[in-house]
Amino acid sequence: MGVQAVILAAGASSRFWPLGESRHKALFKLMGKPLIGYTLEMLGNLGIGEVIVVQGASGDIEKEIGNGSAYGVKVSYTTQSEARGMGDALNTAKDMIKDRFLVLNPNHYGEEALIAKMLESKARMVLVGHETEQPWLYGVYKFDGGRAYGMIEKPEKGKEPSNVRVVGIYLLPKEFFGYWEKVRGKSHYDYELALDSYLAENSKDPSLAEVIVTDTKMESLKYPWHLFGMFGYLANKVLKGKGVVIGEGAKVDPTAKIEGDVYIGPGSRVFEHAVIKGPAWIGEKCIIGNNALVRGGSDLESACAVGFGTEIKHSILQENTHIHSGFVGDSIIGRKCRLAANFITANRRIDRSTMKIDVKGKIVDSGLDFFGTIFGDGVSTGINTSVMPGSLVGNNVVIWPNAVVRGKIPPQSIVKVSYSQEIVRRE
Repeated sequence: MGVQAVILAAGASSRFWPLGESRHKALFKLMGKPLIGYTLEMLGNLGIGEVIVVQGASGDIEKEIGNGSAYGVKVSYTTQSEARGMGDALNTAKDMIKDRFLVLNPNHYGEEALIAKMLESKARMVLVGHETEQPWLYGVYKFDGGRAYGMIEKPEKGKEPSNVRVVGIYLLPKEFFGYWEKVRGKSHYDYELALDSYLAENSKDPSLAEVIVTDTKMESLKYPWHLFGMFGYLANKVLKGKGVVIGEGAKVDPTAKIEGDVYIGPGSRVFEHAVIKGPAWIGEKCIIGNNALVRGGSDLESACAVGFGTEIKHSILQENTHIHSGFVGDSIIGRKCRLAANFITANRRIDRSTMKIDVKGKIVDSGLDFFGTIFGDGVSTGINTSVMPGSLVGNNVVIWPNAVVRGKIPPQSIVKVSYSQEIVRRE
């Protein structure tokens, strides 16, 4: 009997603010596809044709992905109406699961070789571990003689049983649900408790449980700036070595300069004296205006417009965003944004330290010394708007002309600028 896959795409995306306000982060697009699309294609390549997606009450995954035929798989859906943990999310799919099933997140498209190794294992349950220098921050495995016999979630610092953390890819047997039912609701980590119980009972039999410790780097998508790393990974996989690829009906003026690995989508236009330096992805029906510069590893999704003399550096623009003129550096801009003339993002602190971001009252070090801004969908700015490094702007914000934006701007807000104008008679 073939292995099925269960993709967990339910629950809140609050830590992905402001980009997760209007759609699940799995639907954020890079190089023309939603992130979950790359995962579905990977599963199809591995011969896993049946996929169950656990989505939230909005049903936005199903609306975007449909039956999965565009990605070479058959997708069915179930709904977790409230965020009640991974065990509960999986339980919504229990009646659709036949035997062994792979559990992963929507952005686990870069682990094809690792998952193939898991599928080759003879064990009923196969888990994955990865060494870490900060084991107290994660769930970690307990080992005895090289075999894992359990796990513990976020152990006390200095008392960790190992430095091998649990990686969120699991190959489970259907009997897992029996273990979960025994601990259901006892803890926020009841899913992990069930895994621990299964390991404890079956660790001595290699046909029942195995932990693969890998050195494969896992791309994280906990915070929105992690999208930069994901674009780098995908650009290396999809664009590298391809040179300049121009889609059907696209028009590139002879005076434009295109260097490196650059994709220009169907129907797009690149005007006089524009410069595009790869790796770069220009989606379909985009406009790159006269003397514009796109560089540093940038992704412009479909129907984006970049006006005269605008510079886009190492940035990601979602669909249908227009920029009149200015500089967008090391930034992520949501869908349907309208950025007026002389829009400027500052992308580095004066002291050159890494950007530290306030996420739900907790200061998180992004690890990036170049970091501009992150805009949600539908943001509009007046002329001469400047945005300070590390600013987060929510959906549908309106920013008045001459504003200097800093910090966190909540959605549905207006950023006003107070100034006075005096008119006197000339003598």
